[in-house]
Amino acid sequence: MLTIWNTKNLISNLKNKSLSDIHVFIYFFMIVTYDHAAFTFSYLSLNGQELSIYGKINIGSALVLTFFGVLYIFWKNGGAKGEQFFHRYFSLSVVVGIKFAILMFTLPTIIDIASDGKAYELFPPLGSVIFIVLNILMFAFIGKHVHHLANA
Repeated sequence: MLTIWNTKNLISNLKNKSLSDIHVFIYFFMIVTYDHAAFTFSYLSLNGQELSIYGKINIGSALVLTFFGVLYIFWKNGGAKGEQFFHRYFSLSVVVGIKFAILMFTLPTIIDIASDGKAYELFPPLGSVIFIVLNILMFAFIGKHVHHLANA
């Protein structure tokens, strides 16, 4: 059964090696679709405007963090000696990533409302800082779960 939200259920399926290849493909497809949609919507939202410095920082950091994050998770899975990397990585990336995506969309709005719109005026790179920190935390959480599974 495909799990979208319940991390404990997914980890149980991964421990039991009961996650089928079709489920892994669906998780992979969801990641590719999400990434494509996110970049497309970001691009379309420019509406003829030039990308801000913070937009460039977000794009650059997303690339760097993904590169090193996937390597980190591969290492946490046991590197070349690890097993079921794609099963673990793609499925956990969706289930953990959905929670972090919700945070990435809501946290800046909550901060904006709580600060009466002043937080981003006082500290313009705040949005980028939130984006980078949440991405680092997301890869750390995925790595923690993968490491736990690799050592089970």
